[in-house]
Amino acid sequence: MVRRIWLPVILTWILLTVTTAFADNDGVDFERFLNEQYILKGWSLESSTQWGDAAAAVLCQEDQRLLVVRKGELLTENPDAILSSGYTVHMDTDSLLHLTAAYGEEVTTYNFYYVENRWLLGGIRYATMGSSERDVPVIEEILLNMLDDEISTDYLLEDENENIFWRETTPPLPDVLTENEKDLANWSPFVCPVYCTGYMDRDFGDSSDSVRQRLFERMKIDTFFADDAYVDGLIHRDTLQFIADKPDGSRVLLCGSFTENAGWQFTESSPLPAGTTMGVENFTGNLFFPGVYGGPSVQRFADGTWGVSSMITSPGELYFMGQNWISPEGNPAWGEYSCYGEHPWNDITAIDWNTIPLTVTEAQEHLDLSGWATPSNSNPEDRLHLREKADKGSRSLGKFYNGTPVKVLNRGQEWTEVQIGPLTGYMMTKYLAFGNDMKKVKLVVSSKDTLDLTTAVTWLTAGGTVHTQVLPAERIPSHILIGIHEGLWFLWDYMSNRFGQIHDNELWDGNG
Repeated sequence: MVRRIWLPVILTWILLTVTTAFADNDGVDFERFLNEQYILKGWSLESSTQWGDAAAAVLCQEDQRLLVVRKGELLTENPDAILSSGYTVHMDTDSLLHLTAAYGEEVTTYNFYYVENRWLLGGIRYATMGSSERDVPVIEEILLNMLDDEISTDYLLEDENENIFWRETTPPLPDVLTENEKDLANWSPFVCPVYCTGYMDRDFGDSSDSVRQRLFERMKIDTFFADDAYVDGLIHRDTLQFIADKPDGSRVLLCGSFTENAGWQFTESSPLPAGTTMGVENFTGNLFFPGVYGGPSVQRFADGTWGVSSMITSPGELYFMGQNWISPEGNPAWGEYSCYGEHPWNDITAIDWNTIPLTVTEAQEHLDLSGWATPSNSNPEDRLHLREKADKGSRSLGKFYNGTPVKVLNRGQEWTEVQIGPLTGYMMTKYLAFGNDMKKVKLVVSSKDTLDLTTAVTWLTAGGTVHTQVLPAERIPSHILIGIHEGLWFLWDYMSNRFGQIHDNELWDGNG
């Protein structure tokens, strides 16, 4: 995780934005304008900037603050744009204004472009200084881009010299904000329904719901749900969820994901209970069922299907599930025991939503354990070979710890044919726990804090294709190291149910 610390580079960057002296005639005119219109009336100057015939200033009078922007004869005054001290203005050109807010190690810059007699929001930059757990100085940067009628976000990690060592870009979404919402004349960071991480990273009340509905109406054109009516919605970094009413009166959940080849594609759920809405307060990602305090959240699995990932049962009470596990904790390795199996809530297209239990005990009773097993070595620190053939002399495909999820393909007396993620091979039957015996086995290795600052993960598929990506450790939040093979560790992302490999040099010294 990134730990925030103060570094002089941020302070230097902020100070460069503050201009209080003007050398040309236009500067003297703006300085005279500020003096006559504000300074003599009790306002004090906190920051000012100018480029050509454009200029801006941040002014303060007791507890009030005011942003003043002048472009030729056009004067823009906004008392809501400046929330507190620590705001500065800077102009790169006469058509680009940066409004920067600095709070400790956090710096947020709002970029406004002059377009047809208006200053319109065109992007947001958020940066914070920090260090990794290995005390490597890093800058965490988020860049919101609003270009070509689309909104997307870049996430970056940089070193002190601004060299980028990790970057991720969210899928583009249509820009459905109006010019009035982006107009600096009435803009405020508290009411504008877009934040540095994109649409509705924070909930802006009615304005947020309005934007979600506009996005739904724009995206449903020429789709199978073109005639559906918007009810509620959730916008995440790389997925979308909309509750909608169909023409026949049934209510469904539409879940969208993005690929470069196909763009945004949606999956429609089976009918929801009548009156279902999105959650509230800290549970905006959950469905809320009528007559029940809470309801389920859903997520996309690695194979492209969508299923339930958690269930809120009462205030402060919830349990979790993946594609093939159910646990009282957010990690199948936590809690009283680990147990894998098939359950009826891992495909939203076929779920009977009224059957989702309100207790984890009842939910686990629905697990079909018959096709699953896990290594059960007498020494928990030992690992069980996955052999290419049913023979001790056969090539090992990897060695796996107790608690690894193992799908049983063909159980034999001495050898059992199994599948671990995309890998298929054989394990010795006597070292496997089946059915209810799995409940006695604890998972040995959890890797929540073992990965380096950035980690190269090679994701494996059953078809043999692989995809390698570099991820910061905190971007792999639901992972467990389950085995090792020739210097490569097997990683299981238990929420999305995908399997990958990382090299052992990606781990901290002393781990593995």
